[in-house]
Amino acid sequence: MNKNISFEEYLRLNGITNKDYTFYIQKIKEAGVNLENEEEINRYLLEISSKVADNTFNLIISSLKKYYEYKGLNIKLPKRRKIRESLPEYIPYEDLENEIFPIVDCIFKNPLKVKTILLFLFVTGVRKSVIENLRRRDFDLEKRIVRVYEKKTKEEFIKPLTPKLVEFLKLYFETEPELKNAFNASVSLINKIFRKLKPYYKKANLHPHIFRASLAVHLLKKGMDLRRIQKILGHKNIDTTAKYLKLTQEDVINGFEKYFEEGGDEK
Repeated sequence: MNKNISFEEYLRLNGITNKDYTFYIQKIKEAGVNLENEEEINRYLLEISSKVADNTFNLIISSLKKYYEYKGLNIKLPKRRKIRESLPEYIPYEDLENEIFPIVDCIFKNPLKVKTILLFLFVTGVRKSVIENLRRRDFDLEKRIVRVYEKKTKEEFIKPLTPKLVEFLKLYFETEPELKNAFNASVSLINKIFRKLKPYYKKANLHPHIFRASLAVHLLKKGMDLRRIQKILGHKNIDTTAKYLKLTQEDVINGFEKYFEEGGDEK
């Protein structure tokens, strides 16, 4: 250990910018625990083990390990917890058209507006917050593109539109003038749409963000490579994109069989 540098500086030198490391070390100190006493720190970990989530517990262990590395101490700690990774849910595009749209026709007063919003979210994969700042001047329906601003990443993207979505947009824009934004919709309205649909569609946990995963899976199944999907979703890290693309066992088997259909790999 170099005594001339702080723990924070040591982390930065090792390429670690995650402030959670210093946060948890400080939190343990504030609890009055002697970090350099093996028995005391393990007693503390035992006390909190039933109170924190598995991911948090693992982060605390990682923070302590890095702290002891910085201090040059050999203190034994419990093993990290095994996290059972769950598969992200998604909705097949066919379900949107064949199952969800007919439900919309039955339960909403303005089905055209709702279907246009749902199709837009699916095709573009944007976060729901984008809707509030979107204006109709951002659309070029002839070129089938839209310019969107993502508040989360503070970036502007050009998103392609499908011919079917363009048809819906033209119809909807003709029937309702622009007032608040392109869809005259807020985040709360979008949440309300999904809450209203949820009891009628049981195949997945229906919520706005699921459409980002759904778009990623749809494009992957159509043969698009991961890097292009990353670009379309606007992910900084390709690992984030990869998490969206964990398919069910059935999807993998079906995809494998289709690839090896007679003559299928010769086209």
